[in-house]
Amino acid sequence: MSWEDAWKILEPLSDWPEIRRHKIRTLYELATEAQGGCIVELGAYHGLGAINLALGARDGSGPKVYTVDDFLARTAHAGQTYVPENKAQFLKNILDAGVDVTLVNADIFQAADTWTEPIALLVGDTGDHSPDQFFQAWGRHIVPGGVFAHKMEEPRPFNFMPADWRRWREVPAGLVYSIKKNLNCAALWIVTEEFVREAEISAASLARFMPDVQRCLFSPDQVASDAFTRIVRLSPRESSAWYADCCRYVVEALEQLPELVLYLDSDTYFMAPVPELFEMANYYCDLAMCHAPGRRTAATVEKIPECFPEWNIGVMVMRNCDLVQRLWRKLHAQLAGHLDVYKDNDQAPFREVLWRDRSVRVATITPEYNCRFPFGCFVTDPVKILHGRGNYAAVAESINSKEYMRLWRDCMML
Repeated sequence: MSWEDAWKILEPLSDWPEIRRHKIRTLYELATEAQGGCIVELGAYHGLGAINLALGARDGSGPKVYTVDDFLARTAHAGQTYVPENKAQFLKNILDAGVDVTLVNADIFQAADTWTEPIALLVGDTGDHSPDQFFQAWGRHIVPGGVFAHKMEEPRPFNFMPADWRRWREVPAGLVYSIKKNLNCAALWIVTEEFVREAEISAASLARFMPDVQRCLFSPDQVASDAFTRIVRLSPRESSAWYADCCRYVVEALEQLPELVLYLDSDTYFMAPVPELFEMANYYCDLAMCHAPGRRTAATVEKIPECFPEWNIGVMVMRNCDLVQRLWRKLHAQLAGHLDVYKDNDQAPFREVLWRDRSVRVATITPEYNCRFPFGCFVTDPVKILHGRGNYAAVAESINSKEYMRLWRDCMML
């Protein structure tokens, strides 16, 4: 369905179609773009907004649409009177339009306290609450890259919003303003000079899908590149083992990076946006990684149950906090103190440190977010991050050529 087809359904429901057409189209377009969460409308009235969002969602990636309203009597800023009887009209209009909308019949702010689903698009469309109030109640549920859209009676500066939001789109004719959540997110590569070009390819693939994420290159060498938003020179090498120094370098980097960090090997390649990785670290865990395909890549100092996995560190999302920085310091001490056991390997000591440190919340991500394709793999959903060296274009075309459960090896679906 095109926007013009949607407008044929929406126009008869609008009190002031010529005035509201621009606003309605903007919200429709935002709904088509919503990814990584559901759509929530605050304020239902007769259902025009909910139907519009549902039509946009249907024409986009199909996120679930909710409308939150208690349908209590009140008078809005423009003098409209909202009465409990509006609920019946709302339900009738939703039914007549044939769209899928879930009504949350509750106070807007009480609903925010118990809300659990990630939100890709939040629309504040009531006249009796300010955008600040909406943000304070609902902002924590919006995924990184999500959108908060609200209406105001007249244009005004955007400096009233909290610092971690920025203006995303402005449509003065419709008095609709959208603000995109910009959590402090960064991607981190730590490499020597010989791997800078490889990291540039990884960074360019990330920038294609998530240009707002900071791309930070840290290196003990003097390097230059336009692929990164930030390049930092690290302290000199101290160990003959790269990974021993690298663990120390991670701590140096984290001390200079924002609250959410995606740590990447240089041989990674993005095939889709991954805001959900940052969402995991923001809401659920301290670290999130994928199981290492080899299960155990080196010996450990102490015996650890075989059922306790080893994680691959090449794609790791972290909540940058004291707890995580202390963990990396422990890892450096463990590896540097037992090079005779681990050799130049950071995953085996990481497994051992995590076995002993139960204070860190670790989550396991699926292989679609760290697809170690050189070893062959089993995946179900579309692969979003490739990890390994090879012809990324050929692998990308092959590995996602089929859907659902599949085995893949050497550009062949098995």
